[in-house]
Amino acid sequence: SKGEITFTCRKITQHKDLTIEVEQHEYLKGLKPIPVSPKRRKEEEAELTFQEQKELRSLIGKLAWPARETCPQLAFMVSDLTQKFSTAKVKDLNQANLVVKRARRLMETSWLSFPKIDLKKACMVTYSDASFDNMPRSGSQGGMITFLCDGNVASGSAAAAPLEWH
Repeated sequence: SKGEITFTCRKITQHKDLTIEVEQHEYLKGLKPIPVSPKRRKEEEAELTFQEQKELRSLIGKLAWPARETCPQLAFMVSDLTQKFSTAKVKDLNQANLVVKRARRLMETSWLSFPKIDLKKACMVTYSDASFDNMPRSGSQGGMITFLCDGNVASGSAAAAPLEWH
């Protein structure tokens, strides 16, 4: 038997073994790319129209929510689009549409899973990475993800639950 609720577009399922899964597949299904004609798509260095800017801003916001809540795989791509927004060109609009396609593909395989972990033996593990001067305007980018792990983490195989990422 399992318990299931939907709360603010997140489907939360607790299985019999007490594992919890969280996903936003219905929300991701609703993400739509910005319509761009084939001719316009090829004008990669062209400035965006006011309407395209408005649609891009909206789409970035829609993508940011699952990147923050259930799809850490999207976090860098959304951050990259956000940083480029003030000087966005058609190529960035094209990139945003590719991120929508990737987000929708994640529905097939992506959800957060929180295994049952003995808190008496638990530990936290954080992975981080950064790169220097590879973003717009000579910016740098860093990221991290923290997991709550069971006591077997030192052996190389452990149950792990993602707690935070950015």
